[in-house]
Amino acid sequence: MKNTILLLVFFLVNGVMFNNYFVPNINKENNTDQIERVLLKVKKVVPATSKVYFLIQGNVQDNPEIYYKAQFSLAPRVVIAEKMENVPPSNYMLLLQDKNITNEAVLEYPIQDYLFIDGNEFFEATLLKKNL
Repeated sequence: MKNTILLLVFFLVNGVMFNNYFVPNINKENNTDQIERVLLKVKKVVPATSKVYFLIQGNVQDNPEIYYKAQFSLAPRVVIAEKMENVPPSNYMLLLQDKNITNEAVLEYPIQDYLFIDGNEFFEATLLKKNL
């Protein structure tokens, strides 16, 4: 009888540990959910036949997941990775930047419309439209 009770307590403790420590909290919003929420806002603003220039701080190969997520989420809009100075006028630009890294790229180009800025404590998404 003692062995049965000890065995039940053992499985109960293991079940609680597994549930609290090893199973991810799927109800909590994470960065991917927040990026999807931002991209839904972009979809509402940018027409389906437009191009969206994904502004990059370095090389897309450094962090391709966010770029591919943007391509997938914004379809049928065409998402093109490009540096800001190479974006043609009258096009939409999406800048996703890490808040831990200072980026002055947007401030260098005053000839643009800010359509919205959104994000969390880790990243900031800015949708712009280049005027000239």
